[in-house]
Amino acid sequence: MDGELWLDEVWTWDITHKLTWPGGLFYQLQEENNHYVNTLMVWLLRDQPWRWYRIPAMCCGLATVAIAWKLGRAHSRFGDQAGWLAGTLTATSYLMVHYSSEARGYAYAVFFAALAYQQLQVLESRRLFRGDGPTFPRYRRLSSWLFPAACCGGFLSHPIFLACFGAMAFWVFLRLKRLGPAEEMMPTLLRYFFPPGLFFVLLLLVDLRHAVNGGGDQFPLWQVVIETLSLTGGGPFGGCGAFVVAGLVAGAFVHGLRVLARANDDRWVFHLLVVVLMPLGLIVVLQRAEVYPRYFLIAVFFLIQAAAIGLADLMRRGSAPLVLATISLTAVMWGNGRHIVQLAQFGRGGYLPVLESIPSGEPSGVIQLRSDSDFRNRLMFKYYVPLASLNGKTFHYVTREQVPAGGTAWLLTHTLDVRWQPPQTLTVQRVVYDLWLFRPYAGLSGWGLALYRRRPTGMGSAPGAVNQPGNRPLAIGVMCGPARPRGRPGVNITGGLGP
Repeated sequence: MDGELWLDEVWTWDITHKLTWPGGLFYQLQEENNHYVNTLMVWLLRDQPWRWYRIPAMCCGLATVAIAWKLGRAHSRFGDQAGWLAGTLTATSYLMVHYSSEARGYAYAVFFAALAYQQLQVLESRRLFRGDGPTFPRYRRLSSWLFPAACCGGFLSHPIFLACFGAMAFWVFLRLKRLGPAEEMMPTLLRYFFPPGLFFVLLLLVDLRHAVNGGGDQFPLWQVVIETLSLTGGGPFGGCGAFVVAGLVAGAFVHGLRVLARANDDRWVFHLLVVVLMPLGLIVVLQRAEVYPRYFLIAVFFLIQAAAIGLADLMRRGSAPLVLATISLTAVMWGNGRHIVQLAQFGRGGYLPVLESIPSGEPSGVIQLRSDSDFRNRLMFKYYVPLASLNGKTFHYVTREQVPAGGTAWLLTHTLDVRWQPPQTLTVQRVVYDLWLFRPYAGLSGWGLALYRRRPTGMGSAPGAVNQPGNRPLAIGVMCGPARPRGRPGVNITGGLGP
C-alpha cells in the first residue's frame, strides 16, 4: 500500500474532480475507469495521502480471506481442513494481495462475489430445510437481504461481477431442475435474482452502455489465461515455467471438482461455471480486445476454493499423497511470497525517484522532459510533480508535437516487460541520450521507467547506440525504495498538464 499509485489509480483520482455530488458517479464520469464504489472512496479521500485511497480495498481483501475460510469449512467431509487451506491460500495469493492493495474496484468485486455466494448457500440450505419457524437460526433470515445487497455491491464494484452472477443463477437453475419441485423453479429464481438483475439492467441503461473504453495494451487471450494460472500457483509471468505451473494449477482445480462430484456435491458445477465458462464466455461474446489477469480475479478466488478441497482430499489419502500435497502447498506459498516481496520492493512504478533525481543533473532552472507516451506520463506528472522535491526548479513537460529539433534535455521511457533491462544509450532523431536512472516494477499494475539525459554536444554518439530499448543489457541498475507522500505543496507545472 505504501508504493506509488499507478496510472489507473491516478486516473481515478483525476476524474473524481469532475464530481459535484455522489450521484454524479452515474452520469458525470461515463468511462470504464469509473468503478463506482472505489471512485466514491477516492472522492471522499481525495485530499488525503494516497495510501488512504487503498485502505477500503485492503479491508475488503481481509474480509475476503475470512469468507474463504468459512466457505471451505462448509464442505461436509473435510470441514476445518479445507477451510484453513482455502483461507491460507487466499491470504498468501499474490493476485489477491496485489489487487487488495490498490485503489481499484477488483478487491471490492471479489469480496462481494464471495459474500453473495456464501449468502446464496445459506438461502439454498434454508429452502431445502424449509425452515421458517423459530427453530431456524434467525441470522439466516438476513441472507434474503444480504444476498441481493451483495450482488448490487458487486455490480457497483466492477462489471466482472456479472460472470459470478450468471454462474450463481445457472447453478441454482440446475439445482431446482434436479431437486425440484418444478413449481418452485420460477418463484425461487425470481426471488433470488430478479431484484439484483433489475438493478444491473438499470445500471446498464443509465451509465454502463455509455462508458468509454480508454484503451490499453492488447495481449492474446491464451497468454493472459496462462499468466493468470501461473501467478495463481506462484509461477513466473511468462516463459516455459508459466506453462508448467499453469498446467499444475489447472490439474489441482480439476481434482477439486472431481472430489466434489464424487461426494455428490453439486458445487462443482458452480465452480466450473464461475472459473471457466462464464468469464471466458463473456470475453468472447463481448469481443473484448483488452484483457488482463485482473479480469479473472473472481475466477481465481473460486479456483483456490476448489484447489483447497483437492489438497484436503490428498492429505487424507495416505503418506505419499500427503507429502505431495504438502510440497505443493509449500511451493505455491513460496512462489506467491516471492512475488509479494517484489511488489513491496519495487511497487507499481517510481515517478517520485525519477523526478527527484533530475535536479542534480539539470544546470538550468527549467526541467524539460519528453516521454514515449504523452497520455500516460502527463497524467502521472500531473499528480506527482506537486509531491516531488525539485529544488525550486520548474517542470516543463514537452509533448510530441512540441519537441524541438535538438530534442529535450530529458527523456522518459516505460515498459510493461518485468524482465526489461534498458540500454545505456538511446539515439532518437540523431540526438544521443544516456541512461540516468532505471526504476523497475513488480508486474501486473504499472510499468518500469527508464530516465535518459541528453548527452552534451561535442561528445559524439556512442557506438552501438539504439533507437528501441531492450537490445542491450543494463550494466548497473539504480533501485530506489518505496516513495512516501509529502503533502501537495504548490509547484509551477507547465506544458499543458491541465488544472
